Amino acid sequence: MAEDVVNEAQVDDDFPMPVSVDFEGASWEAPTWKPLAAAGGILAAGASAVAGGLFASKRRRGAAAAAAGGLAVAGSLYGVASRVVSEFLSAPHKHPLAADEQEYLAENPTGELAEHYRHVQRIGRMICGAQPDSWEGYYQALEPEEVERLRANRKAEEAATWAWSEGASYQQVSTQSDDGTTLVGHLVQTDPASKRWVVLAHGYHGTWADMSQYAHHWAEKGCNLLFPEMRGHGDSGGSLVGMGWLDRRDLVAWLGWLVAERGEDITIALHGHSMGGASVLLASAEEDLPAQVSLVVADCAYSDALNVLAPILREGFRIPVHPALELLRLVVRLKKGGYDLANASPETAAARIKVPVLLLHGERDTFVPPYMVRRIFEALPESNRRMATFPGAGHCQSMCSNPKRYWDEVFSFVEWAHSK
Repeated sequence: MAEDVVNEAQVDDDFPMPVSVDFEGASWEAPTWKPLAAAGGILAAGASAVAGGLFASKRRRGAAAAAAGGLAVAGSLYGVASRVVSEFLSAPHKHPLAADEQEYLAENPTGELAEHYRHVQRIGRMICGAQPDSWEGYYQALEPEEVERLRANRKAEEAATWAWSEGASYQQVSTQSDDGTTLVGHLVQTDPASKRWVVLAHGYHGTWADMSQYAHHWAEKGCNLLFPEMRGHGDSGGSLVGMGWLDRRDLVAWLGWLVAERGEDITIALHGHSMGGASVLLASAEEDLPAQVSLVVADCAYSDALNVLAPILREGFRIPVHPALELLRLVVRLKKGGYDLANASPETAAARIKVPVLLLHGERDTFVPPYMVRRIFEALPESNRRMATFPGAGHCQSMCSNPKRYWDEVFSFVEWAHSK
């Protein structure tokens, strides 16, 4: 078995991911406001002591100084929480190519680097391995032979995805969420006669093009495709990353748009990875989910957003989870367009999901730990759930870990779901 702990020097300072694989859920924290309420009481007492200390004895002034120190610590924790929100939850409006890459491609249309940028622009950075390569951080928990297999499979998938994309015709489309946010997407109609559609939801700080690695497999089965740009990403509106909670309503809006545009006789599958996986699960629990949705595939979805952030605070920033987690939750609620991170919980929503669900997860995932997929699975109705885990895969690496098994699992699930 691979070592569970990675060298701290190998962790990206700008994105301090957890450095261990949590199989059993030892790091899980129940959502609560109690630590923040307790801290608030202590702060109020400290403020009172500071005020009183200005006109009191020398001893009481010493106590006031200690209270002031506590206030400073609390202020520091609030500052860290604000920094986490700014770094991780502010809308990145990220596109497949960065501005400097787009400029380079416009000025240098030929050559190896230009060809590479064209691949990234069309089929995404995840499958192309373009720098910065987010997968490198996830390789740390894997054995060397597993990494080599992933890289080889990834290269083969890149070639197959690019070959498919060259013949695909993309149409940019848009709609509005029910809060008025403008949403942008990309539509590929692979077979005009087909009534089968797949909506592909990308992950946190990803781009719509990242879902191309899955799209061409669905297209080979005769499915038409819709790639939403998730809220706060690409050209879609929004000032905050929705972590699935805001995105659930955006996806319902897209589904309604698709039915209105393509007819009530279509069938729709939802397929998302990471935050996109959480989003499709949360959307499928909504009461107004269109009846045309027949199934959900969620790859590396988290059970709840708070417990993705908790290990980042603990292992990445090296600060106490409580009350920092509650402070972070408060900061997000107070932001314009804010929301309660505790609501971004597919595990809580799972009991309300009425369509068949397939959960896929890498067993070496350090970012969305393996225990999370079990929590979601156990919360789903027994008659409508399937799960497959992949031993040699980190976060969002299951398909490249074992492409044949991945798609065998997906399409056997599709047959099972449609037979119900």
